Amino acid sequence: MAATRPFIVTTGLRALAGFYAGRAARLWPAPHQEYFALPAQRRHLAHAYITRIDRAPGLDAKRFRRDVMRARDAEFLDRWAPDAPVGLVTICGKMGEVAWKPREYRRLVALIAQSPEAAKVLRHADRVTFDTVQALEVLPATFRRSAIVRRVEQVHEAGLIRDVADLVDRLAAGRSEVLAERLERAPTRERFFRMLLEALRPKELPVPFADTARLRPLRTPKQVEDAGRRFKNCLATCVDQAAFGTAAFVEWRGDEPAVMELQLEGAAGWRLEELLGFENRQLKPETVHAVHKALAEQGVRVGRNADGLVWALEDCVRRAAFAADNAAQVV
Repeated sequence: MAATRPFIVTTGLRALAGFYAGRAARLWPAPHQEYFALPAQRRHLAHAYITRIDRAPGLDAKRFRRDVMRARDAEFLDRWAPDAPVGLVTICGKMGEVAWKPREYRRLVALIAQSPEAAKVLRHADRVTFDTVQALEVLPATFRRSAIVRRVEQVHEAGLIRDVADLVDRLAAGRSEVLAERLERAPTRERFFRMLLEALRPKELPVPFADTARLRPLRTPKQVEDAGRRFKNCLATCVDQAAFGTAAFVEWRGDEPAVMELQLEGAAGWRLEELLGFENRQLKPETVHAVHKALAEQGVRVGRNADGLVWALEDCVRRAAFAADNAAQVV
């Protein structure tokens, strides 16, 4: 019995067809000219559904090859992929020359089928990569918009957008829809991410107490940023802490101006974390004393933070136990 002639997979075919090179070599033997001559759009369709040769009733490899080369798009889909989502053919024409991996085709098809928003973005894209597919998988439906996806260069950035959307909706229901509309209008990528950052900053910051004669809580991100400029320090970079209610910033309007950070420590309430003057200079002892007294009148604690207090006490326990053990050994 004559040996079966092996199918030759050339270097060029392997580079273009990737995982599908072996199957393509059987359908389009070396030198594979007819395969190379196919439009990239049709090659991607063939790759996505080539395994159906094995399970399509009444169809075979010869028919598949003929349909890939000659059938109109509608005819090919009707025969080999009647379940293909709308828009797949258009999207295949934007996927470049090189074959994707099987799981990548599967995820693309699933995404188009499940998300009309994602399908629209992909149909209108200039170029579709698997990174685009992954980004769309991560993005909430509200954010699956062409103007937004164009600003996303890495998949982890889509994760950031998803997390911001979740957070702003927790702060106020429906805010993510407004945010998505704003992001569509971002003129640059830098402005796009600044908008996301600004979305986490409410217009009004939590304050620990009302204004007094010399203590003025900073109530808005702008007030915090202005104080940072006036005191020539990095206060403006701390707005996000205040936005989530874990910190507050207060200006001291005494003879020696100062700005302070208060930390919220659960049931223990507010505690003074830091107190500094212009350009982060240390204050005169009498100013520090006056500030401490004014804060105490507002119920603000001055002293160690809760974690530091626990650590110090645990250290005392360890040293006391060590001393007791030593004393017992001496006796």
